[in-house]
Amino acid sequence: MFHRLGDDGDHDDEWTGDDFDDDPSPIMMPMFGDPEMRRVASAINDWNLFRLRERTQRVLLDSADQLISHALRAAPYRIAGARRPRDPAGDGEPWQLLHQAMRHRDIGWDHLLSGPLTVPMPGLPTASGERSRFRDEVRRQLEEFRRRRPILDPLVVPLKITILVVPPEQGKDLDNIALDVLPTAHEVLKPHVEPWLLAPTFGEIGEHREKALRRMRSINAQSVTTYQVIELQRIPEDPEAGLLRLALGRGDQYDSFWTETYDLVRKRVYRI
Repeated sequence: MFHRLGDDGDHDDEWTGDDFDDDPSPIMMPMFGDPEMRRVASAINDWNLFRLRERTQRVLLDSADQLISHALRAAPYRIAGARRPRDPAGDGEPWQLLHQAMRHRDIGWDHLLSGPLTVPMPGLPTASGERSRFRDEVRRQLEEFRRRRPILDPLVVPLKITILVVPPEQGKDLDNIALDVLPTAHEVLKPHVEPWLLAPTFGEIGEHREKALRRMRSINAQSVTTYQVIELQRIPEDPEAGLLRLALGRGDQYDSFWTETYDLVRKRVYRI
């Protein structure tokens, strides 16, 4: 299978050969008649497709991370326990502008909670008997997300999950949320702690890679590399049952958003 170039130098719109389930790579190798050459060309095509999927997933998950960073930096007062600035109260244009500025800072959280790589979850269980139903609904939502985002299936970059929680009006012990959500996320999304070990090979597996694969078999390699829980303050628009969202991000960036935000503020202070 290969992408031919027309005689006039323009790309021909036609793809020839067997179809691939994945989106085709912009660089494909032609299939030759010789069996060995076909094997090599097929391995190169598989590698190109793997690398294309990897680069695409990195860009998408980087963008999702930026949504979280922006929300934290623009409106950190939405975090539970933080003091929210008083809303401007007064008449006239200055007060209206201040109110609009405050609303603009809050929009970052709205974008994050409804982002394309943020998975909506069911309302938090308020009674012990609702926990099983809650887990079933978590699985259904994750499976629907995977169906709607085929570019993330399979995942070929490490995954980070940020659990965003708005507690119910009557309050909720949030300690068990990760225990309820993460195992199902592992089963449905199938992240891998070192997915580059799954990349196509061009022949025999080297000694270093074989040792790494044996190490992976001895641990739970199907897992996110890191997760964090962010509890948000309730606002009047929040539903009575609260909100729960899973925001996906790149798991090979081990600094937390808190560290990144602290470093950014410190650099800016030192410039003054």
